Amino acid sequence: MVIIMKINKMLLIIIILFIAVTMSSCNKSEQLTEPIVEIRIMYPLTDSESFVNLLPGTLVQTYQEIFSNFHKLNPLIKVSFDYNYNYLSKGSFKNLLESNASPDIVYISPPTAFNVKGLLLDLLPLQQSSGAEEIDINQKILDSVMSDGNLLILPFSAMPNAVLYDKALFDAANIPYPQNDWTWEKFREISNKLKLNSSPLFYQPSSLDYLMAGTEKGMLSPNGETTVGYLDSPEAVRTIQWLNGYHRDLNVLTVVPGRTCIGLCISYFGEEDSSTHAINKDTFGVAPMPHFEDGKRNSTILFSGFGISSKSKHPEAAWKFIQYLTLAKNEDSVKFGKHFLTTSKSIAEATGQNTDPIKSIYMDELNYAVKSSFEINPLFNLAWMENNFILSNGLFTDLLTTEDKDIPAKLHKLALAVDQEMKRLKQAEDQQTESTSP
Repeated sequence: MVIIMKINKMLLIIIILFIAVTMSSCNKSEQLTEPIVEIRIMYPLTDSESFVNLLPGTLVQTYQEIFSNFHKLNPLIKVSFDYNYNYLSKGSFKNLLESNASPDIVYISPPTAFNVKGLLLDLLPLQQSSGAEEIDINQKILDSVMSDGNLLILPFSAMPNAVLYDKALFDAANIPYPQNDWTWEKFREISNKLKLNSSPLFYQPSSLDYLMAGTEKGMLSPNGETTVGYLDSPEAVRTIQWLNGYHRDLNVLTVVPGRTCIGLCISYFGEEDSSTHAINKDTFGVAPMPHFEDGKRNSTILFSGFGISSKSKHPEAAWKFIQYLTLAKNEDSVKFGKHFLTTSKSIAEATGQNTDPIKSIYMDELNYAVKSSFEINPLFNLAWMENNFILSNGLFTDLLTTEDKDIPAKLHKLALAVDQEMKRLKQAEDQQTESTSP
């Protein structure tokens, strides 16, 4: 009887093992017969040759290695580049994302370079449904790129400003190096002591943008529709008056396009091929962006990001790759993160960006991120830059030689001109979209 029971027990074990092996084989067979999902990433280039020529060679190689490694870990997902669109044509960009030929993942720098409402998916539901942890990025960064509560772009690369200074110049003038929490008033005092012959604060709209950041009153309304009440606000008036006084102190009363600063500069941290990756810490120092004594410490920052097209047939797979590349700490994401200033806290720690004497200063600026006025509405940026309309007619540059009492009226005139130009650009954009629609 005992022998029979042992035989029955062995038979039962054999049957269970047979069923397990059979089921495993079936699963593998099903997996092998499932179609491979192809995810395409759209880059702002027209072809593969342009991609290789524009991006640093090591970054191209990094992308290719990551695609391969991701596919090994996820055999049913294949990632590739898609170059075929005109990045500078707003109508072409919109039409492509609305078409059935739309790529899955879109690279945009900065995130609001285009009006992407309705063209890209909100990434928050994808992140939540994937069962992943909270997005490992400072909430102030996410807030600065949100659109109506939706996260349309995941900002993975940051380009913050900081103050770059020549240590020898400071040593010769016996001035302590600026550091930690300091003010624009102190910046002005140091500039006068250094007897600079050019202004580190270029007389241009971007300077007004980051100077006004601490006032919490931008140059453009939060909905991006008007500059009236913002560009001509009391905060803007006081900021221009201060900027004019700063230039008068240095006796720099003309606007010279294309010049460079010497000894003391506002410098942003760019991607791998930019000069900030080669700063000699023995010669130059980096200090945080100042703020006004009666203002908050805020920093306008540009970001590069990935979004997922609303036309993507595989949004979950696209999100899985974005998460693997930019958020999940792994060998590939760390390798990728070394090419720029990463926004992910864990990847920043893994790459040593939080402790690097230069990069850590730029990294700290991310804690004070606020949305730039140029990021609210792409047409606002174009109103200044396209054909230099606002700049060439002197409405902004003439402010430098305007008396303080006349600044309010001049700024109001400027605000009306910018609004008119934004309206004209919107009409031209609508007409282009209609003409290129199928």
